[in-house]
This record gives sequence, C-alpha cells and structure tokens, in this order.
Amino acid sequence: MTTTYVCGPISGYAEGNEPAFRQAAEYLKTRDQVPVVPHDLPPMEHEGPCPRSHAAVTTGGHGVACYLRADLVHLLLYCDAVYVLPGWEASVGARLEVMVATTCGIPVTFA
Repeated sequence: MTTTYVCGPISGYAEGNEPAFRQAAEYLKTRDQVPVVPHDLPPMEHEGPCPRSHAAVTTGGHGVACYLRADLVHLLLYCDAVYVLPGWEASVGARLEVMVATTCGIPVTFA
C-alpha cells in the first residue's frame, strides 16, 4: 500500500486548513493509500529555543521550523508519494515539500 504525504498551505488559514487536509486524506483512503497528514505529526524535539524560521508563528510552544523539519523527515523516510492541495504555491513550507519530493524522486500528484 502506498503511504502518501498530504501537502498544502497551513499558516494563515482558518483551523490551519485542517478540514482540507482531512478531506484529502479521506479521498486517498478511497484510492487504497495510507494518508499522512502533517497536523498529526509531532514537532521536532530539541533542547533550547526553537530554530529560526521564515515565520515567527508558534504552536504548542514550537516554531514553524520545528514542525517543518519533522514533516520533511517523515516525508523522506516513510512516504512513497505526495498529494498536493490547492494554494500550495503561496506556502513556503508546501513549496519546499514539493521541491524536496521531486528532487528525491518521490511522485507528486496535484489535487
């Protein structure tokens, strides 16, 4: 079974755009894929202050960089494909995830 990372914009969206991610996950399940939603992944653990990032937003005591680092590790180590939500072009994190996936030969599908 294919494990597919759901990629898309989060920051600046109501509820972190989670409803769109959940809807994509349900769609992927109908295609016999195991969806990975970044909202379900814990941030990178570390000592001291969070690493600097392109955005100063913090969630649960962690900065954006902590979440993005954890997401990228999960995408690279455990996912076979990436499914990209609309609006990804305006998201620094989503653009990076698409670039990393394509650079590493991970198939990318756009919704």
